[in-house]
Amino acid sequence: MARIFCPPHQQVFKGNIGETRTYLDRLKMKLANKDGYLNILLPNDRGQSMLYTACRFGHFEIAKMIVCCILDAVREKVLTPAQGTHRLMTDTMKHFINLVVNHKNEDGSTPLHGACFGGHHEIVIFLREIGADVTALNNEQET
Repeated sequence: MARIFCPPHQQVFKGNIGETRTYLDRLKMKLANKDGYLNILLPNDRGQSMLYTACRFGHFEIAKMIVCCILDAVREKVLTPAQGTHRLMTDTMKHFINLVVNHKNEDGSTPLHGACFGGHHEIVIFLREIGADVTALNNEQET
């Protein structure tokens, strides 16, 4: 069965930085909505997030762009003069990064699994530095 990629996944899969950046810029606006942050996961037909796709196929710049998009959106939403505190921002950023970095696809694989499978050492290091769960098991009980 052929894989079906939604348009953003096609651009990530191809490593198209310009189109991915345009999509993420538009998505950043939606992330301010109540449940809009879930759009960043935007799974394809196999439950793979855009970050998983970028990591699996070695598109390091795109992986960083996706993470930065989340951080920018959280910063813009959380830091208001009335309620903005460093602790609130830090906790919220950690929550969203954890949600995206440790998202599992239908095989139970995370972006870290994808990067390891593809042999993309630079991406593995990046994911570990931002909080990827190195003990996460996929459906085959592999870390």
